[in-house]
Amino acid sequence: MQNPDIARVFDEVADLLEIQDANPFRVRAYRNAARTIRDFPEPIAELVRVGAKDLTEISGIGADLASSSPPSSPRGCSTCCAFPVSGPSA
Repeated sequence: MQNPDIARVFDEVADLLEIQDANPFRVRAYRNAARTIRDFPEPIAELVRVGAKDLTEISGIGADLASSSPPSSPRGCSTCCAFPVSGPSA
């Protein structure tokens, strides 16, 4: 995955959290992480894969977000794969 792909996942999670009326600070954390990853000058997935960088070393990405990011999971994105998908209550 390239940085824009990873950032898109974080943006999509933020969208889903907004739909579910999640804590606005959590939504903002995902949006900020997406922006940080999108603008990062090096390929984050490769840096994590070879062990050159831990995501928590990047400003704006804490342990909670790092544990749910696509590069840290061989399945893709643990956050998205396990995210409860439900629409607004009718």
